[in-house]
Amino acid sequence: MSEKEEGTLFNLFVHSFGDPVSTEARKRREKRAGMSEKQRNRKAVRTEQVNFRASPAIAEVARKLAAKLDCSVADVMEKALTAFAEAHKVKVPKQ
Repeated sequence: MSEKEEGTLFNLFVHSFGDPVSTEARKRREKRAGMSEKQRNRKAVRTEQVNFRASPAIAEVARKLAAKLDCSVADVMEKALTAFAEAHKVKVPKQ
């Protein structure tokens, strides 16, 4: 195969995926389509990860609260920490 044919085949291959702008838009649409309704409706975007150890009893309480409030454990923890901070007069930034 000549170099020119190789270049032509490569260009056909590259352009079969669409331009990068539409590819990025497609990726955003696919990511949003893969989210649950709750995730799409959530206003705050979680970008930080916080890990801590808890007793099995506290972990169970968090799961039960999440089930009762029909939200995630992360939502429960955000609400609990916000309420605790406000009770101790610690300013909580708006999201």
